[in-house]
Amino acid sequence: TVIFKCCCAILLIPSFLWDLWNYILLLYKYNIRRDATSHEDRVKRVQEQVISWRVEGKGRKMCTARPSWKSITQQKLGYKDRFYRVNVELDRVLEVDENGMTVKVEPSVCIGFLNRFLVTKGYTLPVVPELDMLSVGGLVMGGGIESTSHKYGLFHHICKEYELVTADGEVVVANQTTNHELFHSVPMNYGTLGFLTSVKVKLVPYKPYIRLTYRPTSSLQDTVQTLNRETNKECDNDSVEGIMYNVNEGVIMTGTFVEEREVDWSRVNNMGYWYKPWFFKHVQSFLQKGESVEYVPTLHFHQRHNKPCFWLTPLWLPWAENWLARFLIGWALPLNTQLLKLIKEKVLKIDYADNCVLQDFIIPINKLKEAILLS
Repeated sequence: TVIFKCCCAILLIPSFLWDLWNYILLLYKYNIRRDATSHEDRVKRVQEQVISWRVEGKGRKMCTARPSWKSITQQKLGYKDRFYRVNVELDRVLEVDENGMTVKVEPSVCIGFLNRFLVTKGYTLPVVPELDMLSVGGLVMGGGIESTSHKYGLFHHICKEYELVTADGEVVVANQTTNHELFHSVPMNYGTLGFLTSVKVKLVPYKPYIRLTYRPTSSLQDTVQTLNRETNKECDNDSVEGIMYNVNEGVIMTGTFVEEREVDWSRVNNMGYWYKPWFFKHVQSFLQKGESVEYVPTLHFHQRHNKPCFWLTPLWLPWAENWLARFLIGWALPLNTQLLKLIKEKVLKIDYADNCVLQDFIIPINKLKEAILLS
């Protein structure tokens, strides 16, 4: 609606300030107030709520008290109105183990803030999902994938240990050697086994640039063959990604992370700058340009889909992609989808059956052609 799109425009500056505040808060809690309340104390409060449920729950199922507007889904989570809510807002980085190359975090930490924090210390995650507001807990419980997943697996494949509070109020730790079966059951269980209270995640050294090759394809067969070939290479490709613009035209992108000494500075594209074209539009240009190579700052690459929210931002801000709008207000993007949903749910009270359907699929690569033809 027109009112909703006006609200999106009004939200630009508050959204920017909200994200900035939350990142500063994460740094503050880690560097200054890390001993104010211990992780154990915060977990104990979760335990107390679960024990109370056994008395007060009256047969209701439990769920987290995380409000619907903080969820990545575009739908209102109405089921929580019927459930017993447990507050599990655990949002701190607990430990960076440089010897063990792991980071221990609480589940409400958002992936974008965590990654920026790690980069300042010279590390990153092997799998960095592109949207900043995805939480670590959500990526474990609901699944997370990225263009490096052909090499490292889904997000839960880089997780080394989980801590949960179970339905009997006990704290359980699960890893490859302790509670082995639970460790492999936690991913993508949508919270049915317990409340996640911490996750230990693998780290890799941060390389500052990625050498990105764009390969346009002109037929579905060419697209599938190129993606299959590049995905199954035994070396060289740290990242493999593709975008289809219609059933026949697409661009397959492959990338290798490199050190500064390996960069061809004449081919550098600082695509994360506020005035730069949105990523899916930039990629589309290679349908005419042909195969090309760029060197992109790694943090810019990690956040490449942020500003356009893949290709959803044009639905909210249809005027924002032109060069003048990018130059004037591009620095305020991306829109914080949590605030956007809060306005939609609490202020505008828009009916969520609004013809907006977002769906992710995990498809075997040998079924990719059939899947595209069905879309």
